[in-house]
Amino acid sequence: MVVGLIMTALLCWMGLRQVPHHSYCPILMEDFSSGVLDARTWTQEVSVGGFGNGEFEQTSKHTR
Repeated sequence: MVVGLIMTALLCWMGLRQVPHHSYCPILMEDFSSGVLDARTWTQEVSVGGFGNGEFEQTSKHTR
């Protein structure tokens, strides 16, 4: 059983080594701490029709 656990740990470690590590850069950085959406970037959408799935929701959409 110990050998099986060691083999499993080894296989997991070897698998994790093969995962590519990419450098990502932010495309859109939006700070929502003020509680106000930037009207140049976002539009507010309100629907009581359920947006096609029957739910009543309020969403915001990115406009760029």
